[in-house]
Amino acid sequence: MRVVVVDDEPVALHGLASLLERDGDVEIVAKCNDGRAAISAIRSLAPDVAFLDVQMPEIDGFSVVQQVGIDHMPAVVFVTAFEQFAIRAFDVSAVDYILKPFSDERAFSALERAKRSVALRAMEDARDRLASLLSAISPTGSADSAEFRHSRFIIREHSRTYAVPIPTVDWIEGADYYVKLHVAEKVHLLREPMASLAKRLNPRQFYRLHRSAIVNLARVREIKVTAGEPTVVLLDGTRIRVTRGRRAELERLLEIAEP
Repeated sequence: MRVVVVDDEPVALHGLASLLERDGDVEIVAKCNDGRAAISAIRSLAPDVAFLDVQMPEIDGFSVVQQVGIDHMPAVVFVTAFEQFAIRAFDVSAVDYILKPFSDERAFSALERAKRSVALRAMEDARDRLASLLSAISPTGSADSAEFRHSRFIIREHSRTYAVPIPTVDWIEGADYYVKLHVAEKVHLLREPMASLAKRLNPRQFYRLHRSAIVNLARVREIKVTAGEPTVVLLDGTRIRVTRGRRAELERLLEIAEP
């Protein structure tokens, strides 16, 4: 159980970390004294659990969750001296919330709850992998599986799992360890590298404007050039930069793009 502990008070930080290490299943992989360090540790170390102080200068605990993204956070236990944050903590899917000063028993109770959450998430991931494997080796063959994979994105948000038909996506934006699917006024987060996602797309329907942006050709209204810099304008007015070297290819593809 890989754990990150975050608190801007050194005594509280090291005290909680030492307490949790008494559990033989726990490995403290990072001790962070501010929100910025917490974001970096969570992104780079991918811990199972984060014990996260709420009140910290500059970037507080809730801002850490917001910047990392709920779907990319480990199981979170918020730690604070102020009870009024409890409702908001559970609004961002915390598995528990403990008030300072807390007893050893209360800390270990929160840890056990976090363990159950991690185990449940692992079971769900295992079920997904098994379903993919069975689909790949089924008598209907990889064609059906490939058709499904190339027809929709599967989005998991909190307790919901739903499909987003790929043709409905206006454009795709790269964002660190995941991508943002822009669909009308909504934005869906998908944990998949931009490079592998691009391979799933129909090249007659989608085009990569630059390293961090892929556009649905059917959503392109025009290409504008300002001060020598080309920009794609979508039907809803969204503007996306396109590298100069790709402008000619984009114009050619717009002529043959699938509706």
